[in-house]
Amino acid sequence: MKLYICINKTSLPGYTHIDPIPKDNIPAFQGSIQDLNQIAGKGECEEILAPELLDYLSPGQLDQSLSELASLLHHEGKLIIGGTEFYELCRGVFIGQVTSDQVNNLLFNSQIRKNGIYSVEEIKEKLVNLELKIQSIKINNGTFIIEAFRE
Repeated sequence: MKLYICINKTSLPGYTHIDPIPKDNIPAFQGSIQDLNQIAGKGECEEILAPELLDYLSPGQLDQSLSELASLLHHEGKLIIGGTEFYELCRGVFIGQVTSDQVNNLLFNSQIRKNGIYSVEEIKEKLVNLELKIQSIKINNGTFIIEAFRE
């Protein structure tokens, strides 16, 4: 099973689409990230794609949500997760690589309120503590994607 967890995005072929606030014209399961048992069981997922999920998790939800996602992965299952990267965003503004328009778009141009901003190192450490192996980290204009898998 492949899961695509997103906020107000078009579904992807071959993925089960999960959106906490689905649009009327896009079929999606409405579910809590902290409890995905109604959609997938432990160890059932070969891939979980959640490229912006971290922006919508509050610090109080982060550990439980990451733990839940990691538990759904089967052997060699992949988690692709991302969000806004705090340090890179600030650094990008400081060196002129990221404009104030881009910052405003990343932080405030969303139909639902963003709840968190994290560093790559913080998320990487949490994933490693959940016994996931980091495969790659991509940082671009203040956002990041981490690909990790269960060995």
